[in-house]
Amino acid sequence: EALFDCLSLLEYKLVEKNTMVIRQGDVGDTYYIILKGKTSVMINSEVKYTVVIPPVQDMTQEQLVAKVEEFTAPFKLFLEK
Repeated sequence: EALFDCLSLLEYKLVEKNTMVIRQGDVGDTYYIILKGKTSVMINSEVKYTVVIPPVQDMTQEQLVAKVEEFTAPFKLFLEK
């Protein structure tokens, strides 16, 4: 329930296919939550992770939380180094 309360405060932004939202080395000031589609994380111009997100309306709250945790896990590894 708390996750959905937080989501209601976020700004929706449609990002077109093949749009790079941040480049390696840039300072990030935005946290993206992908509602549906496919995204990849590239490190040194090599794809390291690709995640496919089904539409949010097709997921339960537990599935949504699990998908967010799955997607953010690789970033946690880099932040802990």
